[in-house]
Amino acid sequence: MKAPEFEGPTDPIKANNWLIDIQVILDFMGLTEQEKVLCASFALKNDIRHWRMTVQMRRNVANMSWQDFVAEFRRMYYNREILAAQQDEFNSLKQGSMSVLEAVKKLEQLARLCQTEKVRRMMKMFRTDIAKQVSAGSSPPTLVADCISRAMRAEY
Repeated sequence: MKAPEFEGPTDPIKANNWLIDIQVILDFMGLTEQEKVLCASFALKNDIRHWRMTVQMRRNVANMSWQDFVAEFRRMYYNREILAAQQDEFNSLKQGSMSVLEAVKKLEQLARLCQTEKVRRMMKMFRTDIAKQVSAGSSPPTLVADCISRAMRAEY
């Protein structure tokens, strides 16, 4: 099994896809937190390997947990400006010359990075009585799974 290499594209969709792919492999291998970081670091190539070196100057990478690695990675590729641009693209996506399948695939890719927007749109989709129950409580849902779970409870 060969780990997917990552060269550091600025496209957060590609970065997210790499993160998902590497996570599946690392989970399958049953590695410790630190082993996951080491293996994922090995798959980093070119410019992104330099990013890891800058992280290493700020903190002790040898003791870094997988969650810390993912947080550092996301900080690099999911900054506010990039996410705002992705949300704009998500909100204004039109099929245009894409096939239906291509358009749906693009929507799903963008939706992975725009979870908050997806939840907001989902809330608008629900009937008013369900939406009120879903948003009731100390904090509104921020994850799609939480939103769906609350809506299903509200429905019954």
